[in-house]
Amino acid sequence: MLTSISASDIAKASLQQKSISSGVLLDKSLLLTGEAPTSISVQVLLNIAQQIRAEDRSDDLPALPAPGKDVSHEN
Repeated sequence: MLTSISASDIAKASLQQKSISSGVLLDKSLLLTGEAPTSISVQVLLNIAQQIRAEDRSDDLPALPAPGKDVSHEN
């Protein structure tokens, strides 16, 4: 499969496609070599998303809950 991907294919891919593909390939290569892939906690991802939203003043999405706040029962 990898040999069927040309430089032109890579050039046409978006940054998101390239990022996801490289992450998947890295995780798979680590699995094949017997090393566990790294993991990122959901809380870290929520913190990053909150920071991005705080920096994007044009974003009209509602704020994420504060870290550690249980929102599993809220509507």
